[in-house]
Amino acid sequence: MIANKQEALICIAAGASQLPLIKKAISLGYAVISVDINPNAIGFDFSTVSIISSTHDSKNTINQLKKISNKFIFKGILNRSSGIPVITSAQIADHFKINYYPINSAKIILNKHLFFKELSDYKIIIPRTQTISSKNKNKLSIKEFPLILKPSLSEVGKSGVIKVNSQKELENSLTKSFSASINDYLIAQEFIEGHDVVLISFVQNGELKPISFVEEINIFQQNKEAKGVGVLTPARINQEIKNKIINISEK
Repeated sequence: MIANKQEALICIAAGASQLPLIKKAISLGYAVISVDINPNAIGFDFSTVSIISSTHDSKNTINQLKKISNKFIFKGILNRSSGIPVITSAQIADHFKINYYPINSAKIILNKHLFFKELSDYKIIIPRTQTISSKNKNKLSIKEFPLILKPSLSEVGKSGVIKVNSQKELENSLTKSFSASINDYLIAQEFIEGHDVVLISFVQNGELKPISFVEEINIFQQNKEAKGVGVLTPARINQEIKNKIINISEK
C-alpha cells in the first residue's frame, strides 16, 4: 500500500561528486536509490538501494527501478552529471511521472547545435554561430579569427573546445574537435573576450528565482584547447551586468 512506501530520491551516478547530495538527502529523511555502472562507487556505501547500471542506459535503469517501485514513492531525481545523464534523468522522470524537465528540453540543452538555434528563435543575442558536421566541415562561413570550435555534444566538459587563431590552425583543430563530438556536430563561434559567468537559479511556478553568480575560470592551454581551472564567487561583474543576465534568463 502507498502508506507503507518510503519517499525516495533517485541519484544518477554515485561517485564522489554525488556523495554530498546523497548524504544530504538521507539527512532529510529520504531513501536514496543510486545508479552507477561502477559496483564500487563510493555513494553506494551510503545509499538505501544500489542499482548497477550505466547512467547512459535509461531503459535498463527504468527496468531496475520498476522492480522496487512497490517499496518506494519516487519523489525526485538528483543529477550532477552533464552529457547523456541529463537525458537519462528526463526519461526516467517521464516514465514514473516525476515532476521534472521534459525530455525534449533536455535534448535541446544538451546538444549545443539545437540549443543555439533555440536561443536565436527566442531572439536572445548570441555570438555569431555556425553548426557544421563532418560532411560539411569545409563550408565554414565564419572566417574571422580567433574563433572557437566546440563539440555539440561531448562526454567530458570542455573536451574539444579549441581557440583557433588562424586559417593555418583550422584543419587540425577541426579534426581534434570532431574527435570529441559524440553526435557528429560542431559549433563554430566568433571569439568574444570576457568573463564566463554562470547564474545559479531555479524556476518556481513559472518565475525565475536567481540565487547567485559564479564565474568560471577557463584558460587556453599551449595546444589552444580550453581547460577549466576553478571558479570565483562572487563573479567579477557589476549590478548592471547582473540585471542584464537575469533579464535574458527570464526570457
